Amino acid sequence: ITDYVIDQGHQNVVLIKGRKEAEVTYKRCAGFENSLRKHGIDIHKTEVLECNFREEEAYRLTKGYIEEYRKTRASAFICMSDIMALGVCRAINECGYSVPGDFSVTGFDGLYALRYVKPGITTIDQNVREKGYSGVKMLYEMIQGNIEPQNMYVPYKLTKRDSVTQI
Repeated sequence: ITDYVIDQGHQNVVLIKGRKEAEVTYKRCAGFENSLRKHGIDIHKTEVLECNFREEEAYRLTKGYIEEYRKTRASAFICMSDIMALGVCRAINECGYSVPGDFSVTGFDGLYALRYVKPGITTIDQNVREKGYSGVKMLYEMIQGNIEPQNMYVPYKLTKRDSVTQI
């Protein structure tokens, strides 16, 4: 998703980060940092807001960020969850700005409800339904003694909606 945002012309992005201790946070940070490196963007100049996968923290910290810097720094917020993206969008709107007119926003998870939010939020759809089905099926097969524990890969997809604009 970071590649997509950068490909739309956004060089100054803010990462809305999840819980420090969560493995998924480390993995998503690694993907974010790899994308920045690939595009020649200095990781140390990129700002990170620690929001612990909480909508209210994302809202509060983003609102403070926008009140301090207005539109002088970031043009996009890359969120590690859809819930945090909702908080970021609320903060942007309450500060008198718009998505994607003033700031682009992305989420991550693929929550079904995001298709009803205006503007629709661009996200990574993790295919949670398939993950659940495949996980239960694997667990059943393990209990039956038919298979050994193993890693499983369920494909994801970038769902492009209206929350990212090209600059």
